Formats: sequence, C-alpha cells, structure tokens
Amino acid sequence: MKAPRRRPGESSQKAGTRFEKFWAKVFGVEPTRGSGNQWHAKLDVGDGSILWSCKHTDAASFSLSTKLMREAEAAINGPGGVGGKTLPGIAVSLDGEVYVTLRAEDLLRLLASDGAQYIVPSKGEQKRSRSKIPALLRDDAE
Repeated sequence: MKAPRRRPGESSQKAGTRFEKFWAKVFGVEPTRGSGNQWHAKLDVGDGSILWSCKHTDAASFSLSTKLMREAEAAINGPGGVGGKTLPGIAVSLDGEVYVTLRAEDLLRLLASDGAQYIVPSKGEQKRSRSKIPALLRDDAE
C-alpha cells in the first residue's frame, strides 16, 4: 500500500500528520486529536480493534524496538489505557510504503476470529457489489 509522500518544502511533522490522516481513512475513522502532545490522547489511530502508533520517515530504514511496542501496549493496558480486547499495532510509512507490525499472537488471534473481514467496505462499494446480484437472489438482510 502506498502512503502519501512528503511534499517539497513540507516538514517531517506535517508529513507524519498527513500519514496519520491517511491511515485513519483506510479504516474509516478519524485520527486521535492531540496524540503525542496530550496525556489522554492515546496513540494516533484507534479503529476499535487495533490501537495504532503511526510513524513516518523518508529514510530507507526504520528501527523497530521493544520500547516502541511497549508504548503501544501501555496505551491499552496501562493507567488510563483503553483496555478491552484492543490490540497494539505500529504502522510505519517507510519511503512511501506502509508496513505494519503486530505481535505474532495478536495476528493469529485476529486471523482466527469469526470476523474474517476486518475492514468494512464503504457504503458505495457495498452498493456496487449488491447491484451485481439480481434482486430475486438478494438476501432480505441486505
């Protein structure tokens, strides 16, 4: 998946903010306002199942550390955390390409869950796919 690249003359902070907006749009949510500068704003994008820490760099590499993952875990399980079954995740825009990091057990739990379709299609995509099914063959629930 291609992330928005840094624009000419744009600061790294602004490019990171645009990446957060891009990543939130993928899940149909809004980025967390004040993340990074407010104690109560936990990480960057929360989609209900995964709480994402978003990072952006124009470099060809990014250093992943246990400290970074522990920060995401603390935003869920620590004092004032969101709790519940929320999973910690890290999304990195690395030279225009998006990479995602999850703990292995969280990935397996996510793949094994009943809700196999994680991202819900937009209303327009749902209508287009429904229109391809003849009216007589459609389920009433649709």
